[in-house]
Amino acid sequence: MTKHALSRCIAPIFLCLTLLLSSCGVVPPAVTDLSKKQLGVAILSVNLLDVYSLPYSSTGPDWQMRYARIGAWIKATGNYPDIVALQEAPGWWVCGAITRLQDYGGLDFLIEEIRKATGEQYRIAYLIVGKPGGTQPGGWISGNSASGCQQQSGRALLYRSSRIRNVLTSPHQGTTVATPFTPYPLYTPFMARSLQCCRTVAGASNVCQLIDGASSPIAKSSSENTCSTPLGVAWTRARKSMEGADPDKPQLESVFSRFELRDQPGNYFHIYNIHRGFTGDPADDVFAQAPGVISIDRLVTAMEDKYRSSTNLNLYPPILVGDLNFGANNNPPPPAEVTGNLLRFEIAMWGPENVGALFGLASVFPSKQTAYANAKTVIPETQPGEACYRDPSTLWSDHCGIFFRVEPAR
Repeated sequence: MTKHALSRCIAPIFLCLTLLLSSCGVVPPAVTDLSKKQLGVAILSVNLLDVYSLPYSSTGPDWQMRYARIGAWIKATGNYPDIVALQEAPGWWVCGAITRLQDYGGLDFLIEEIRKATGEQYRIAYLIVGKPGGTQPGGWISGNSASGCQQQSGRALLYRSSRIRNVLTSPHQGTTVATPFTPYPLYTPFMARSLQCCRTVAGASNVCQLIDGASSPIAKSSSENTCSTPLGVAWTRARKSMEGADPDKPQLESVFSRFELRDQPGNYFHIYNIHRGFTGDPADDVFAQAPGVISIDRLVTAMEDKYRSSTNLNLYPPILVGDLNFGANNNPPPPAEVTGNLLRFEIAMWGPENVGALFGLASVFPSKQTAYANAKTVIPETQPGEACYRDPSTLWSDHCGIFFRVEPAR
């Protein structure tokens, strides 16, 4: 048999073998790449440090400059986040008779910067806050002293509505949605309502329309009349913060959201927006060296039990991201410090400070896909040992931000 004839005989064999492998579930590389693109979720997490000027001085870059750098980075890199998890996100600031920041004024500005960068209108899943803050001891806001001001800030989540759908936009049947004025229940998961959107900037975009959920009355404050404002509901869990002059001020370590990929119906994933408190609460914490860990872990347990389906597993194990407060600034903690306290999770990525992301262990949280973190980026870029807030010309906050893609494991 000639060499040419032999090749004609072997070619059909390879074709049949390829078809056989495909039918047995072996996916060609191009399809694998496509599935990563279709099923991947891009996440940006930033501790905004409210609306302070940084470094702390009357001449430090103001919050608008810091927030604008987020939009500029998105535009320059082309990294469009599907989820923007925010810690210390501002709600409002009142300084004596002067309103320094209207309701959602900071998020309104940030969303507009992201819209200019991406051409897309991001929405607000929630802005979950604690009790109204007491008078501030110091700091600066756009060159003005923040001393004596009152404010509300907390955890917020923005999302790319063209790509993912917020599943939690209304209360569960029979569920009472709590507000900071109710007050929040302690030591049990509950649905919390987003901050009121009553006093907005005249002439600005109607940020209230970007908050998920139907509108209904809510108190402007404990002493003011009500207004109609969207719900923006999310699950959380509160414990006593045990700091400052108000021991009953709640500490909300984690806020939970559930999303579905619009182009892949039936594929759900869970995001826990973390900002762990440093102070312990004897009624809740058994790990004295890691306050807040029990609160996070119990919220995860409750939410994964509530939304578990044996017939349609979640796309990924639970994703925890944010300011986890393990390790000192500029010194990433040893992995054992993190996973030794959050036993059911593995580190997905970590910045040079307190920020990071964890994935639930596949052996504990069954899912359709085993997740891995791709395109991991610390923002702004730093040199080893350098703090993210050291250079006023690049800083976003007093912490690093992180960006990564959650994709199916190889």
